[in-house]
Amino acid sequence: MTLVMKLARRRTARGRDVESEVLGVRQLLAGFIVKPPLIPLLGTHGLSRLREALQDKLVVLDLKVDDDPEDLEGLADLAGYANAVTISWRAIASPRRDQLVKVFERSGLRPVIAVTNTDVALVGLDELRGTLVSAVKGLTSPMILLPGSAEGVAKDLVSFIPGALVLIDGVRPGEGLCVGARYEVIGQSVLDAEDPVGLIRMTIYAQKRAAEECGVRVS
Repeated sequence: MTLVMKLARRRTARGRDVESEVLGVRQLLAGFIVKPPLIPLLGTHGLSRLREALQDKLVVLDLKVDDDPEDLEGLADLAGYANAVTISWRAIASPRRDQLVKVFERSGLRPVIAVTNTDVALVGLDELRGTLVSAVKGLTSPMILLPGSAEGVAKDLVSFIPGALVLIDGVRPGEGLCVGARYEVIGQSVLDAEDPVGLIRMTIYAQKRAAEECGVRVS
């Protein structure tokens, strides 16, 4: 499975709760990214229901925690609602990297190093590439979430960091896989379709066709 869906709205365009809708498509997806606007709307009960329904999937809370102690306080409490949390790429590149990694290890949550389009615009791809490659060296199978504007960084991360798992958001089906990403991120708008399962299957088919053309094997 090579698709991850981001969730940002409590209800779909058809008026159904997102917790119910994901049950119908979960078998086709590797995981879900819960965006900040949705977290307070779901609350602890809704997040618990979502996590229970997706026990075998990657469930990422997109909090982009920093190296501020207040950001990390209570991180372990989130383990009941997700198995991963995004962390700012600047935090993982800070002198406190090893301390942050230990905090995540104790919490039982996996850090997903997040880069945004704003980051790319502010620092540029070259600086971002060099900083990320240096920062994630030594980490075991690091997960990195990149925007489509940084897809040029993906191949270097996969080449230089053994086991790096890259997720790319905002690319056409197969484009991310062709530059070395493990997963491509799709939007929640898929759930607004009359046939979400059919639409996801079409996306998977398009992924495989594009991957075949660039010589990447998709399982």
